Amino acid sequence: MGVAVSGGADSVALLLLLLELRKELGNVLSVVHFNHKLRGKASETDEKVVAKLAAKHGLEFHSASAEVAKKAKKEQANLEDAARRARYEYFRSLVDSGVCTRIAVAHTADDQAETVLAHILRGTGLAGLGGIHPVAGSVFRPLLNVRRTELRDYLRRKKQNWREDATNRDTKRLRARIRKKLLPLLEKQFQPAIVEHLATLAELAREDEAFLDRVAEQRAAKAVQERDGGLHVSVADLFGARGKGGFNAEFTESPEKKRKKAT
Repeated sequence: MGVAVSGGADSVALLLLLLELRKELGNVLSVVHFNHKLRGKASETDEKVVAKLAAKHGLEFHSASAEVAKKAKKEQANLEDAARRARYEYFRSLVDSGVCTRIAVAHTADDQAETVLAHILRGTGLAGLGGIHPVAGSVFRPLLNVRRTELRDYLRRKKQNWREDATNRDTKRLRARIRKKLLPLLEKQFQPAIVEHLATLAELAREDEAFLDRVAEQRAAKAVQERDGGLHVSVADLFGARGKGGFNAEFTESPEKKRKKAT
């Protein structure tokens, strides 16, 4: 199993926690690092620190890098999105090649809250409210219910250092503004448990979306028929018609007609 380690507090804590649980879990761990080359020498130092940490614990170290800023500019894409895509493409390549069976990533409850708020601010539906998923293919996130402060306290008790990414303090970025300004404001002046509440909202939204997906699949399985080399859906099944009377009333009656009925 690979552990994605950037060098930051959350991922370093994840690695140490999994090392403590290694016997119980029965997993062979390795360290995975992706260098986005976004912070010059600091990015190179991150990679060296993570490689040294892997060596300290006798773990295999897998790394890759990409000029993400150039990639984002070429694709006219958001820098954070381009970095995320490049990182997860690397993770997938490790799993596809059999180097790792799956990858553990250190997203926390705070990351979940920030993600849900970012989606709300941009405009979203049920899928966006679901935020970060605990499991996505071969990637899993065991710390989604853990607060960042808890992980830093754990590292201090272990006397383990970590790297700080200066871009996390750049409030020109939406995520940093949410982290540094909006969430502290909400916690202080509106709801001290806002992070936990947003994490719960995300969990409920994912459950609702999964339920609706299952219902849609079941409905489609009943309604879709394979015939004459193609797939067919009857209009009655598609629009909920009943008997020989045509469409269900809610699809055929105009709002004006409904108002007249009400009066």
